[in-house]
Amino acid sequence: ALRATGLSGHKIDTLQQAAGALVNGTIDLATLEGLPSTAAASMLQEIRGIGPWTASVILLRGLGRLDVFPMNDTSVTRYLSLVAGPTEVDVDLIVDTLRPQQGMLYYHLLLARLEAHGELGVPWA
Repeated sequence: ALRATGLSGHKIDTLQQAAGALVNGTIDLATLEGLPSTAAASMLQEIRGIGPWTASVILLRGLGRLDVFPMNDTSVTRYLSLVAGPTEVDVDLIVDTLRPQQGMLYYHLLLARLEAHGELGVPWA
C-alpha cells in the first residue's frame, strides 16, 4: 500500500523504523515533546533513516516547533529566490536573523511555492 503511494523502499523502511520505535517504546511521544528541540532532534536521529533534515521537518511540521529549520534543503534557496527576486540570498544569515522562530520561514516558503505554481487555495484531490 505504501509503495502504491509512490514512496521509495528507503522511505518505507524509515517509516516502519519510526513506527516500530513508537510501538516498542524506544521513542516516547510525551518525552519527545518535552525535550528541547536539539535533544528531540538527536533522539529522532537515533532511528535508522532519519537524519538532521528529516528530524527538523518532523519537529517543525509534526510537533509545531518553530525554533527549527530544515537546513541543506536544496529547494530553500530556490524558494527564497521567489520571495527575494534578483537579490542574492544568504540562507544562513536569514535563518539566524529569524531565530528563535525561523521555522516560520519554512511555511512562508511553502506558500510562495504554492503561489508560484498556481496551487494556493486549490483543494487536494
